[in-house]
Amino acid sequence: MIKLNWTYHLGRLLLWVLLALLLGLWAGHWLLVPSIFLAGYVAWQLFNGFRLHRWLQSWDTEPPESIGMWAEIFEGIASLQKLNRKRSRQYQQVIDDFTGMTDAFPDATLVIDRHDIINWFNDSAVRLLDLKAPADRGQTVTNLIRDPAFSDWLAVQDKLTSTLDITCPGDDNIILQLSAVHFGKDQRMLILRNVTDVRNLERMRRDLVANVSHELRTPLTVMLGYLEVLKSQPEEASGEAIERMFKQAGQMKDLIEDLLELSRLEDVEKQDDHVDVDMPAMLAQLAEQAEELSQ
Repeated sequence: MIKLNWTYHLGRLLLWVLLALLLGLWAGHWLLVPSIFLAGYVAWQLFNGFRLHRWLQSWDTEPPESIGMWAEIFEGIASLQKLNRKRSRQYQQVIDDFTGMTDAFPDATLVIDRHDIINWFNDSAVRLLDLKAPADRGQTVTNLIRDPAFSDWLAVQDKLTSTLDITCPGDDNIILQLSAVHFGKDQRMLILRNVTDVRNLERMRRDLVANVSHELRTPLTVMLGYLEVLKSQPEEASGEAIERMFKQAGQMKDLIEDLLELSRLEDVEKQDDHVDVDMPAMLAQLAEQAEELSQ
């Protein structure tokens, strides 16, 4: 259909009005005939306006048939409707692809706003955190993950970036590592990764180092004791050999001491009077608590 501009439709309207005036003058009713024409024109506009309103209430139907300016209006709206539907399908496809991709992540992922309210989470979060969709959307994340360490960690993530290990709310045997990523406007993405196997391997390695070191230290201590006795009264034939054995045993002892010290330093469950303190995190947490108390 050829698109016509408003000048064409206005010119055609003026032409019809002029014809109505001429017809009225010819019939001797120069006011009655134009009035009838104008009344019919208004009725035609109201009729098409009513059809447009009714069509807009039910987008699934085809646009009404009409002529002139109204035909172009109906066709234009129908074209916009088709374009919007096409874009909606494209946007929905992007959303579906993103949802499918995030649901395939093994890590539990949640999106929260600046008030710590959950806006979205993936399937892994449902499995690991026992969340329920859509009931838990709109809930505060600290109400669903009830861990004081998590609440303290989350309160300072606006000021610094760090990770936190917590136990899984539904299974104490699972260890989750938390990290936060800022994006968008006042939004954060919480990523919870299952690090149980990694932590178990680290613990097994520490235990192995500690056990091997302890098992070797006892026989080595006995051997060093005998070597000291022999060294104090060495024979001329074996004096050099005893000296070398004593030197090598001393090196083994130093190595075992280093392994034991490393095991003690890597033991996260040890209780010691001297501990490392994350000063920025502690100060940020104190500032957060002070602001809450001052309110």
